[in-house]
Parts: sequence; structure tokens; C-alpha cells
Amino acid sequence: MKSIYTLMAILCQSHAFVTPSSSTTSRPSLSLQAATITEGITKEIKKQGNGEPIRFGQVATVSYKCYTNDSSQPFSQSPKQKMVVGDGVMIDGWDKALMSMTVGESASIEIASEVSDLYGYGSDGVKGFIEGNAKLRFDIDVFEVEEQKSMGVSGLAGVTGMTGSGDLGALDPSKPRTPEAIAAAYKARQTQMALDKAEEKEGLEGWIEKAKSFYFFGFFEGETGEQAPWILRPSITFPIAFAVVGAGFYATFALGGISERGAQVKDELDDIVLTFNLVKQAVVVALNM
Repeated sequence: MKSIYTLMAILCQSHAFVTPSSSTTSRPSLSLQAATITEGITKEIKKQGNGEPIRFGQVATVSYKCYTNDSSQPFSQSPKQKMVVGDGVMIDGWDKALMSMTVGESASIEIASEVSDLYGYGSDGVKGFIEGNAKLRFDIDVFEVEEQKSMGVSGLAGVTGMTGSGDLGALDPSKPRTPEAIAAAYKARQTQMALDKAEEKEGLEGWIEKAKSFYFFGFFEGETGEQAPWILRPSITFPIAFAVVGAGFYATFALGGISERGAQVKDELDDIVLTFNLVKQAVVVALNM
């Protein structure tokens, strides 16, 4: 009987140790480590960050590795790279992933093949690198986030996508980025140029309009659009100055102030010598008669 009580005590003690251990193991909730960003995009948080989620237009400094179809070899990676969130350089799935993260966060994001057309590289993929409708995985670490240096009225910066060196260019949300948008923008620009050319004036009127567009005519234009006094209006003073200089040049040339280089120049002494020679020749002729 004593041995039975001893065995029951041991079992109770074992249960007391096992139960807390089991409770401790199940304490972390899976929802704290995994999340669905949107349909077809899931995120597994490896390290929690802090602060507000990254916003569209901010500059994020990250490290990343990109994989396809559970491959162990990344098709793209960088130990430290600056990204402009939402600039259109990366796929939409990448931007959605970044905008779900915070500073200091480390996460693995997966994009299902079913939503590849929306958030991935689509059915065409990237020839030689990524097959069509590929499942994608991004391992991303966010180091820091900063506002762009030149902010516009709408809160977006005047800088855009990064280059390979991490430099930032100009961000223009209205700039066409797809082949279709670029082709449409080019066609619209060509049409506008044709219309502008058709409206161009010809002859003297056209020349005057063109002359008004010369850069130096804008030196004294006021920012308020107020017309300057006539003496400060290049459209008046420049033609007058050209006319005065031209008239002075003509008068100087006509009065002999300008001569051709190398041309023979005669003075009063030359006239005296010539006259003397003529008189001498006349006397000689008279004596010989």
C-alpha cells in the first residue's frame, strides 16, 4: 500500500512539472508571429519592430533576399539598400510588404503564385531569372526609415526610384512607368508638338514671336508679371542698341576710319610727289620739241 501512495505522489509531481511546461510552450500566439497582409500575401515576423508602419513615399533602408518557388538560392539580394516605398520600381507585392513593416522588424513575406499577376511578376515572369506565376519569398530587415529630402505639397518627395548605387532620383507619381503608359505619353507628346507646329506663325510675325522667346529678353521680367519701364525692356533697348552700333560702324567706315588691311594709303606728300613728276615730264617734253 505504501508503494502505491509513493507511486501516486511521483505521478502527481510529474504532472505538476509537465503541465506548466506545456502551458509555457503554447503561450506564444501564432497570430503574433504570422499575419496576412492581403489575400495571397502572408508575413512571418521573425523580430518585432517598433513605431508606425512605413508609409508610401518614405525612404526605407533595408537588407533583403528574394527567392522563388522555395529555392535556396536568392535571385536578388542586398546587405543594405535604400528604397523609396511605392515609387513603382519594385513589384506591388514588395511595396505592400514594406508598408506592413516597422523600423527594426525582420520578416519573411510570401506571395502566392495565384496572385502573381497582381503582386508578383505575372505569367510572363522575368526571362532567364523568374518563371511565370512564380511563388515569391522576401526576407527583409528594416534598418531605418526617413522622410524624403524634398517634400511636395501632397507630402510626397521630389525624388524617385533608386539606382544601383542607392542614389535617389526624382519621384513623380504621374510619370508613366508601364510600356503602355509610356507609349500613350509619347503619342500625346507627338500630337501636341504637331499642334504647336501648326500654330506657329510664319514670316516677320513668326520671327518676332521667336525673338521674344530668346532667353535674354527675360532678364528684367518681374516675378509678379508687372511690366518694367521701357528703358529696362530688352525688346526695346536691344534693337535700339543694335541700330546705334550699326550706324556708328557705317559712319566710321564711310569717313575712312576703317580701311582694308594691306591696301595702299595715300597722303599729302604722295600728292606733291606725283604733281612734281607730272610737271617735270611736261618740261622735258617742251624742251625736246
